[in-house]
Amino acid sequence: MTSPRSTCFRSSTGLHRNVRVLRNLLVAIAVLAMVGVAPSANAATTYTQLAGGDGYTCGLTKAGRIACKGSNRYGQTNVPGGRYRAVDAGPFSLTCALTQARHARCWGHGPSGEKKVPAAGNFVKIAAGNGLACAMTSADKVRCWGKAASGSPSPSGTFEQLSAGDGAACGLTTARAVRCWGTERNPLLNAPAGMFTQISLKYSYACAVATSGNVVCWGDADAGANQPPAGSFRQVAVGARHACALTPAGKTVCWGARGKSTTAPGTTFTRIATGNTHTCGLTRTGNAVCWGSRRAFLF
Repeated sequence: MTSPRSTCFRSSTGLHRNVRVLRNLLVAIAVLAMVGVAPSANAATTYTQLAGGDGYTCGLTKAGRIACKGSNRYGQTNVPGGRYRAVDAGPFSLTCALTQARHARCWGHGPSGEKKVPAAGNFVKIAAGNGLACAMTSADKVRCWGKAASGSPSPSGTFEQLSAGDGAACGLTTARAVRCWGTERNPLLNAPAGMFTQISLKYSYACAVATSGNVVCWGDADAGANQPPAGSFRQVAVGARHACALTPAGKTVCWGARGKSTTAPGTTFTRIATGNTHTCGLTRTGNAVCWGSRRAFLF
């Protein structure tokens, strides 16, 4: 017959063993959190669009909700209530979005009038910059606001794409030419000639995908971020000191500042978005996979 004492001893031993296992598991989780393992995917929520800013990322869900994660020094991740159709993040903590009713909303860091959005508008696209923000109407016209847009609040012509950076914005016209406007002597204004299919601005430099598939960059960039590799691409996204582009097969190629921000995973993406020191990709199933600065990852 087993004595009560021996039974108690075995139960105590098992309990201690379970405690040790749990403790080791918690230590492992803490270590992974500290080293910032990348890439990391968010399997719980699916998105239709991603936007990367200065240390944060926002994603638009299929239900029209915006989720943001990362730095919130200026309230840039405090999304106003409601449902949305588009979102963008500027280079210095300004977030802008379009509501389902096609009205513009901006929040976060906007000391130069960037958050004073038009009272009404039938907008279909929006771009958040620094010193200005812009939106495109259903008639393909562009309207901008903010101190840096005082010289060109409504650039002439019709556009099909829009992107904003530090003190300037650029649009891809319906003739597929790049046209830029903003503060005087801004390096972003030196847009290249030619025909393009997509553009991306962030901070003081920009890149565009030519109709040939090559990536062309201009502006003031360091760490080699404005020196794209040769090849054929279908989308480009620029960050603070790095840039990434998608090949026709959906693979990501990054260049510029060395580190995790340019170490792209082998995952296939439909779209990518870059922030200051991180990049996120959208998979075919709508999951967000991010690499670079872990604090901005969208989980």
